[in-house]
Amino acid sequence: MLRDNRSPTHPAPTHLGKAEKDLWDQLTRSYVLDDPAALEILKQACEARMRARLSRELILQEGAVYKDDRGNLKNHPAIAAERSAQNAFISSLRLLRLDISGEKQ
Repeated sequence: MLRDNRSPTHPAPTHLGKAEKDLWDQLTRSYVLDDPAALEILKQACEARMRARLSRELILQEGAVYKDDRGNLKNHPAIAAERSAQNAFISSLRLLRLDISGEKQ
């Protein structure tokens, strides 16, 4: 359920990164997410988004592939972690019935 853009009534968990805290604040101002289950799902969504972001940063820093001890090219393990975290983020948003793309349904 949408509501007006007032201050968030539930502060973001302190362990989240700035980008995820900003997302938390934006979503809690834009939607009514007052029950404990919705807040837990939102927390898990933000944690998943943070894992995806940190994985992406690691891939950008270290490269998408590496050579193993036999000289074979392998995907960076963070690629699978990023993909899994992105899927968890999207699944959580679907559970909350949120659409952050801005498209009308």
